[in-house]
Amino acid sequence: MSNNTFDRSRRNFILGQSDQKTSPPIRPPWSHNDQRFMECCSQCQKCLDACPGKILIKGEGGYPAVNFELGECTFCEACVEACEDGALMPLNNQPPWSLKASINPECLTFKGITCQTCIEMCGTRALTSLFNAQGITSPQINTDLCTGCGACFQVCPSGSIEMMTLQPGKTDHEEN
Repeated sequence: MSNNTFDRSRRNFILGQSDQKTSPPIRPPWSHNDQRFMECCSQCQKCLDACPGKILIKGEGGYPAVNFELGECTFCEACVEACEDGALMPLNNQPPWSLKASINPECLTFKGITCQTCIEMCGTRALTSLFNAQGITSPQINTDLCTGCGACFQVCPSGSIEMMTLQPGKTDHEEN
């Protein structure tokens, strides 16, 4: 993981972008669906204290949320071990979440600027490069390999990486 962090508000000001996001918060890995998570979570913040990467923050309403601007998730399971409320599920060989990285049109490579930062940071090799129409290599994501760890999100100088749930409004852990 890189020690470089980007001040997104400053970068967004320069690029003329807004910091306002309307997307729902990203809950810690192995969280139940949002409704059950909020019913179970006592907002004790033990998962925040346990997170060695310090990417879990006190989000809206005091509920824990992931802030990928602070770093990546290593899936160390410390948050799960610290949770006594049942808001985070026992592991049972389940994936941590259905988050995947996505590249939006603001990617520097789509504007003719060479950048490989996200590709270099991807530990699973889910990000590879492919030549685009300008003859510059652009990142491509293999969602089967992407763990949604956020390593690419933190380092993207243009803020072009978004962390998205594959099925909006539903997680891999949603009960039937």
